[in-house]
Amino acid sequence: MTTMAKIFDKAGVDVLLVGDSLGQVILGLKTTVPVTLNAVIHPSRAVARNSQRVLVVADTPFLSYQVTTAQAMRNGARLFQEGGTSAVKLE
Repeated sequence: MTTMAKIFDKAGVDVLLVGDSLGQVILGLKTTVPVTLNAVIHPSRAVARNSQRVLVVADTPFLSYQVTTAQAMRNGARLFQEGGTSAVKLE
């Protein structure tokens, strides 16, 4: 991921999305449902750390924001603080 983030950043790509589809692509899961917030934070941090100018966006996984507004704010803040993202995407 870090190599691709650097390549896309240098190529002038404007936005990189770290999606919950990493569950299927990287973790070998059948769906995105089991993907946790922690599972998205780790690769988000790697992509953000290796990007200079690109906007890094992270998906909010299943049930990480749908239960309460407080939960949505707390988990969104974790993606910013721990994941280094510039934005979050609600599914």
